[in-house]
Amino acid sequence: MQDLRVSRELFFLGLSPRHKGFHYLSAAISMQSGGMEMGEALNVIRAGTNEDPRQFDRCMRYAINYAWDVAGGGIRGMFPGFTAPPSPKEFIFAMQWELEDDASPQK
Repeated sequence: MQDLRVSRELFFLGLSPRHKGFHYLSAAISMQSGGMEMGEALNVIRAGTNEDPRQFDRCMRYAINYAWDVAGGGIRGMFPGFTAPPSPKEFIFAMQWELEDDASPQK
């Protein structure tokens, strides 16, 4: 269920499921939600894709940049002080923070 929730949030932020980076980011965020460290999660995902580390990073950057340039509002609202798109690690961290914040009980 967490995977579906993460994918839905990424979609609402403007990331396109047509991009490999969307799926890499979704998997990393889900794995991190399960308690895995970010670096370890990214290594596990990259190993499963057999992609060059630079290409793997480029795919995630492209998905983020696409949302930043095309979708605008959603992702830019999440990073109000940024003048350029966040890095994949910044994005994953912020999404993790956002999802944990949404899951916490309201007072």
